Amino acid sequence: MKTPILHPFQREEISASHREMQICSNFRIGQPSASITPTGPLINWIIREDYPDVLDAIQVQALALEEGDTRVLLISFDLLETRSCEVRKLRALLEKNQGIPADHILM
Repeated sequence: MKTPILHPFQREEISASHREMQICSNFRIGQPSASITPTGPLINWIIREDYPDVLDAIQVQALALEEGDTRVLLISFDLLETRSCEVRKLRALLEKNQGIPADHILM
């Protein structure tokens, strides 16, 4: 079952110089976000000691755009790095669950 992430957004009439242009297309936009802050004990991977607590929450944010049959998803993580194998898995999961082609997902 696909989880909806897009909401309708209707463009309005635009005035340009000495003429008016009517843009007659339905454009949908969504801006989902979520906390990806780990829970439980956290261990520093370099010195192998526990962190006392989490100072700042870690977020993932996205911008989903759709016009007609074209869907695009831009994703931003509060991470230092994301491995390419993880990106490929996430793109495949989003393509399967949201119907957005993997090559239309930018991370």
